[in-house]
Amino acid sequence: MSLCQFILEPAKPSFVWRTFSFQNKRDPHNNTLQHSTQTTPQPLHSSTKPPQPHLKTHHPQCSPPPPPPPPPPPPPSETIEELYTTLYAQRRLYHALASDHEELQSRHSLLLDKCAILQAGVAMQTHLETRLKRLEKNQQRLPERYEEISDVCAAIMGQNRELEEQIERMRWAEEESERVVGGLMRLVEGAEEAVMDGKVELMVVRGRLEGRVWRLQVVIVGLLCGWLSALMVKWWVERRCRCPYLCLEL
Repeated sequence: MSLCQFILEPAKPSFVWRTFSFQNKRDPHNNTLQHSTQTTPQPLHSSTKPPQPHLKTHHPQCSPPPPPPPPPPPPPSETIEELYTTLYAQRRLYHALASDHEELQSRHSLLLDKCAILQAGVAMQTHLETRLKRLEKNQQRLPERYEEISDVCAAIMGQNRELEEQIERMRWAEEESERVVGGLMRLVEGAEEAVMDGKVELMVVRGRLEGRVWRLQVVIVGLLCGWLSALMVKWWVERRCRCPYLCLEL
């Protein structure tokens, strides 16, 4: 059992190993026997082991092995009450050290957090310093940039003037085109009216021509009928004239 386990173990009546030995001791003042309780000291932890021989083998030419460590001194003869008081004192000391250790760990974590914050602040400070240097360089270059920007602005103003002139020309051309389009629309409307009038006149003339053609067809049919009737009469007359009887009748 280690010392820490021994300290953390709760106190029990049967925790301390007691060995009672009765010895015949004579009081120098009184020849009576007295018995005394003697506690055999027990080791507090099992870490004290007898020295073991060295596992490594030494070469005869090398230096001789170191001498074994001296045996531990015998534990002092203490009473049970003193042992209890020392144990309780060690336990209280251990608990106090444990609480101090926890507090130190919490402080250590806080310090680590503060260190991380400080490192972040240092990194931010370096970043800001670099940005400040860049800003200073840009500030030194501001007059040159101002001249360049002024030249660019002058060029842009000249282009704006040219664009305004082109816009005015386009407006004038648009107005002219609107005028021309209006004239063309009026011409188209007049042409449409003329076409409509021509269509009407054409329909009238067509009707007149159709009437005349019909009359001409009637005349031609009459003439053909008269001509055919005349031919028939002539043929009939010539046939009757050939026959003497018919001629006599005629």
